[in-house]
Amino acid sequence: MAGGGALTDSQATNVPSVAVVIPTRDRWRLAARAAACALRQVAVDVEVIVVDDGSTAADGSSALPSDDRLR
Repeated sequence: MAGGGALTDSQATNVPSVAVVIPTRDRWRLAARAAACALRQVAVDVEVIVVDDGSTAADGSSALPSDDRLR
């Protein structure tokens, strides 16, 4: 976090309790399945971060589910 300070009350309420990071390279369909699975979790507030590690294929990010918690 920039500055290293504590979160304000408004910032703390917007921070998900769990972040799922999914690295992928040329495996967009598999990443989409993993992201959809993580987004279905209801017991926790979750954000999903998909990281493309230099895919050589055409952009497959359109295979990912549409969700505000997906980065």
